[in-house]
Order: sequence, then C-alpha cells, then structure tokens
Amino acid sequence: MSETIYVGTHKGLFQLARRKGAWDIADMRFLGDPVTAVLPADGQVFAGLDLGHFGAKLWRRDRAGTWRELPVPVFPPKPDDATDDPHPWSLGKIWAFASGGVDGRLWAGTMPGGLFRSDDGGESWALNDPLWRMPERRQWMGVAGGEQPGINSVLVDPCNSSDIRVGVSCAGVWASTDAGTSWRIINQGMYNE
Repeated sequence: MSETIYVGTHKGLFQLARRKGAWDIADMRFLGDPVTAVLPADGQVFAGLDLGHFGAKLWRRDRAGTWRELPVPVFPPKPDDATDDPHPWSLGKIWAFASGGVDGRLWAGTMPGGLFRSDDGGESWALNDPLWRMPERRQWMGVAGGEQPGINSVLVDPCNSSDIRVGVSCAGVWASTDAGTSWRIINQGMYNE
C-alpha cells in the first residue's frame, strides 16, 4: 500500500509517495513554475500555477495520468459604475481548491477575493456573484504588504455540499449554508485596522 502527498512549491509540483516507511519523490511537474494550489480529487489532480507575466494557469491530470491545461476562472467585466471598487476584476492567481461534494463540482478561491464554482470538473467556471457583490468585499485588504485580498481556504462539508466556509485574507471567515446563494461572516473578535 502506498500513501501519496502532493506539494505545490515555488519551484513546481512534487508528488511524494511513502513506500516501506520512507517518503520518496514519485513525480515532478511544472519544474521552475510556482504552483499556488493543488487538489487531488476522484483519481485526478488539479494544479493552479502563477506564471507572473503569463498569468494564472490551470492543469488537470486525469485518471490515466495525462496532464491537460484547462480554462482558468474569468471575472466579468468591471462595470462603469464600480469606480469605488479598489480591487481589480481580473484573475491574479488561483489560491485554493476544494471538492464540491457533488460529482464534477469544484470550488476555486482566487486573488482578488473571487470564489468560482465548476460543475464539470474544471472545464468551465462561474463566479459566485453573491459573495463578489457584497458591499463588505470592497473593504477587504490584501496580504504580504499590499497584494490583493484573496480567498485562501475553501471548505465544503462532506455531508452537506450546501454548507461552505471560505477564509479570506484580512477579511475573516465567511459561511454559506445554501450553496453560495447568501453569505455571512462567522468569526468574532478579529479586527481590521
């Protein structure tokens, strides 16, 4: 029996396998490229890459072991009347993945604080509009000395796919119990100065 761990680093994606009590590198992909998010799910592996000038990229390894590039999540055009929104309406990077609890469903948390859902295994993505259009989102701050705010964690209850939690850098923990139709902040005592 072997155990497997996937590690995304600034220098690529590493698959570690434990055999006979020792860990060893079983596979390497995207050498030299920053891997910002990794999700093994249902015999597949999803990897988000941050290629700087070339933008965010999304790759999936299928059950046969073949890697293929997929479309990345795309924000809608920024409305003309959103001049007071300090955040860009374009994908900076994919920062988190989660299985959605339903066949083919994935969630992706991004910078600048967008939450996207795919119902076809990553072939297409839709922005979670209720979270993106919350007035509080305009107050979210970035991390690491001025970056954009980001959704760094996405958790879906394995017994109830409608129960979702997202961690937002410098903005707390947000919850939805209706598959993302509505959101509320659930952390108390954290202050943003």
